[in-house]
Amino acid sequence: MYQLVNTEGYKYPDQGTYVLDILPVATGFAVTASDQTLSLFDPLRLSQGPVKKIRTDHGNLTAAKVYSAGDSVICTTGENGSISVWDLRLDPSNARALQIGGDLPGLLSLACSNETNTVAAGTELANHQASIIIWDLRSPSAPRTQYNEGHSDDITE
Repeated sequence: MYQLVNTEGYKYPDQGTYVLDILPVATGFAVTASDQTLSLFDPLRLSQGPVKKIRTDHGNLTAAKVYSAGDSVICTTGENGSISVWDLRLDPSNARALQIGGDLPGLLSLACSNETNTVAAGTELANHQASIIIWDLRSPSAPRTQYNEGHSDDITE
């Protein structure tokens, strides 16, 4: 039987903050937290805290996915109906590469692919409708397609 031993760790200073997601990327671990932040951690120096910390503006973060692990690019979404694409190689003040949406009901789920340049999100149920919305990030001003039929509840992962 193998025995696991904790060799390094980090605890958020605010007792009410908890980790929502941990995503492996080339530059370390991207972590979303309940304080609405996206942070980059060096796994060899966890106790020193985040290498980078970005405050998101989604309201409550609801989903995060890796867009390109090798390039340390992450997508996040939340209750304000927007999706942000973050390049964690950049300074936190310039890390947001793109923001789309914002005029939608809260987004609860997210999928993305750098191979097809697409991001898909699922909405919460609003006015008896929930949607799956897909964007092509090469022309993100409007969704490429939207599926509104057949969903009688929130679209979650």
